[in-house]
Amino acid sequence: MNHRDVWYKYVQKDRRGERYCEDDSDIGTRAEMYARIDKVAVDGKISISVDQMDCDCSRWTSGHVMDAVPHRAVEQYIEDIYSNAEGPIYWMSIDTPENKAEYTSRDLALEAFEDGHAHSVSMARYDEDGPY
Repeated sequence: MNHRDVWYKYVQKDRRGERYCEDDSDIGTRAEMYARIDKVAVDGKISISVDQMDCDCSRWTSGHVMDAVPHRAVEQYIEDIYSNAEGPIYWMSIDTPENKAEYTSRDLALEAFEDGHAHSVSMARYDEDGPY
């Protein structure tokens, strides 16, 4: 499965868990992604927010505002995120620039060590206010 398939099959929900790609075919999901871009664009801009972790168990959330057109540039930006990922990507959203995720980061390995668990890392659950 290539990175594009991951986007089309698994990352078709926004941060609130609302699915916005209903068609699982390659052409259908690309069309729905482009429709989402057009729907949320404000003055020709959108935000792409992503929550991911690297191979050292450092987890971070970040947002990037970019031009909504050309659509292929947005798709390429998403593909680049997956191509350069060093670990799992938990969620990604295409939204208005105002809803861009603020940068947050956590060193889960260090937190586990400080909590007396030198050999295991546990994942924190997230809600709308962040990790808890």
